[in-house]
Amino acid sequence: MTPSEIMVAGLPMTLDTSHIVNDDRILGIVRDYCRNIPVVHLSARGLSEHHLPIDAFCLKVVGTLVSLGWSGNVVLEYLPWHLYRVRADTQLVRRASRERVQSSEIRPVSDAYRNRPEMWRHDALWP
Repeated sequence: MTPSEIMVAGLPMTLDTSHIVNDDRILGIVRDYCRNIPVVHLSARGLSEHHLPIDAFCLKVVGTLVSLGWSGNVVLEYLPWHLYRVRADTQLVRRASRERVQSSEIRPVSDAYRNRPEMWRHDALWP
């Protein structure tokens, strides 16, 4: 079902920020439907890929949800070669739920581990 169909039916929604391509649409869903969003799959999207590490817009989504009294769950949904970011990004999301985080604190996305499956773990030792 589309987000609109879910909202019309009054069903719970897992909001996936990586699959809705319009930022204003995401924020509209957050404002209008946050009480029925128990889970957010939080990740950024690029021109050709979904499920990238968080970006400034992802933190804006979290801040908006929290400002509206939302208390659901956030799942960081990343492509495997970006799992090195999970711990650091989890801390940023926690901070964004309490305070404004500067976009300069968000690390740039790197594909350095795309072809190194041995590094596709959140607990791998990263340089």
